[in-house]
Amino acid sequence: DIACPTWLYLSVLTLMTNSIFKAQTSVFGHKPSHKPQTSGSYRPNLAYTGVSRLNPGGRRHYSNTAHSKIHSLMVNERIISFDNLNDETVRAVIKNTTRDMIGIYLIYNKLTGNYYIGSSYKGIYRRFAKHLLYLNTNIILKNAVSKYGLDGFKFLIIEHWYEDPQKVQSPEDLRSERDKLLKIEEQYIEQFCPKYNILTKTSGPSGYKHTEETRQKMRDAWKGNSSRLEFITNLNKGKTMSEEQRNKLREVALKRPPMSEETRLKCVTGNIPVRLYFYEIVNKEKVIDKSQFFVYSSMKELTIELGCGRKTLYRAIKHHNGFIPTMKFVANIGEKKYCYIELI
Repeated sequence: DIACPTWLYLSVLTLMTNSIFKAQTSVFGHKPSHKPQTSGSYRPNLAYTGVSRLNPGGRRHYSNTAHSKIHSLMVNERIISFDNLNDETVRAVIKNTTRDMIGIYLIYNKLTGNYYIGSSYKGIYRRFAKHLLYLNTNIILKNAVSKYGLDGFKFLIIEHWYEDPQKVQSPEDLRSERDKLLKIEEQYIEQFCPKYNILTKTSGPSGYKHTEETRQKMRDAWKGNSSRLEFITNLNKGKTMSEEQRNKLREVALKRPPMSEETRLKCVTGNIPVRLYFYEIVNKEKVIDKSQFFVYSSMKELTIELGCGRKTLYRAIKHHNGFIPTMKFVANIGEKKYCYIELI
């Protein structure tokens, strides 16, 4: 036996291990530690771009930019893509293919690389037509289509399915399915950061705030411009309602709930003059001093005098026969007094 140095033995062992690893990689087409994902969700994992649907081999291609993420999405064979949207034949194919389709779609600008992500539960074609043909949703996308033309865009369906026509769903089930679809859409928006999407949440504009830059642009746009006010003024100018419209409005008015007592009191006492007296509590009884009083043209004027809200006065009239139970500072006399009010 020939003595073998320790360092040489370890080197040979390392080379053999690497050879076995490479052989396994070439046979299976992926790293042994990464099992190929062949089932389950079609949605992209938020941690990386290469996943089951977009990457059936299971390889993980890490990416730091939304551009490379969207590119890996667009080249996937499972994505349904439509180009040459200016062609009527292509639009007819889109209509027939997506009319009853439920899922997530993407509108891609071939010239700028910007895109919009949306979802539809009532047929994807309806959203396609609204966004690209009728231009009546999303002002940013509308301006882009007007600028670059329909032929400058691609329409892609990222994820889709069809509703079972034989399955009868309750309103609660439908609402639950729509909520699931919106959550999937929200995941795509968070993952790919589409520039054409105004809102990052699918729950609507609730809680959304314009940036200071956007606010300033809106101020500048309407500053010194009276066309908007003129437009609103002229909306109903010279128009007369038909008898049918009058009857509909009458029916709606009759179905309104009755006015509350507090609201009725506000309507009655809003602009009625009010007389202010002072009272004292003698032997637990309220004694009104009728020799001195002040007259105010409205409740609003009296609230300014006493430094209280209208509710305080309404409450005094409704529940305390006009007596304000707490002392108020009266500017006219410069003192705190118990006040009694009376409608004239």
